[in-house]
Amino acid sequence: MERNEHANPEPSGRPPAEGLFILGTDTDVGKSYLGSRWVRQAMECRVAIGAYKPVASGVLPGGLEAVEGMLDSQLDDGWRYHRALGGMFPLEWINPQRFPDPLAPEEAAKKIGQHVDESLLLDGAIRWSRRCDFLLVEGAGGVWSPISRAMTNADLAERLGYPVILVADNRVGAVHQTLASLAAIAASGLAIQAVVLNSRSHASDELLSSNQRMIEDQAVRLFLNPPSVVAWSAGQERCEAAILLGWMRSQPALSSLRFARPVHSARQ
Repeated sequence: MERNEHANPEPSGRPPAEGLFILGTDTDVGKSYLGSRWVRQAMECRVAIGAYKPVASGVLPGGLEAVEGMLDSQLDDGWRYHRALGGMFPLEWINPQRFPDPLAPEEAAKKIGQHVDESLLLDGAIRWSRRCDFLLVEGAGGVWSPISRAMTNADLAERLGYPVILVADNRVGAVHQTLASLAAIAASGLAIQAVVLNSRSHASDELLSSNQRMIEDQAVRLFLNPPSVVAWSAGQERCEAAILLGWMRSQPALSSLRFARPVHSARQ
């Protein structure tokens, strides 16, 4: 059951002090798949976590009744996080700006005679300030993908003050895409918490491990504070990456978590 609270409380104050901002090297790299798993893991440990997708396009029509029988993989990002949170919070808190056409958010908004509400991008996060201790935010696309007429994902992450988790599809081409995204994160003045290489394909173990090794090697050479790089595959029940590497690892409530070890690079 959703919380019996008004879906549009007047935002005031600041967003939750603790949080992470998930970005991808591209669209469809597994951000919401991984993010929703991390939310579920936190919920299992009774961590007061919230999930926030500021804006989404290409969303499903209809309300809760329309998606109740769907598999997680069939849900759009907002509904996936809604389910991960156990249905305790209204979709409007999780994903307040939703547009039907699969276009960049502002272009999708224009198709129905609207614009992305830039003030709501931040105010939607502030709404969570009294309802969670930790807020997981997922952007729409990559670091510099525009999410409104005047804001990119990087702009919103900077205003929220959250470090970034960068998710990349672990395939051929991942090295360039990851390093280019890390350069954009550094140029935007954002902190990077970790890179998660999401191994969704049937690529060889040699390719997957070499991607991780090359990204690690080049990141050390190119960046002052190179991030941890962790490979994850669908065969693992848990992921020692991203959300665990910083804030969650320091929380007493999470001490009982058991996560699968990351794939080790060849140099280890």
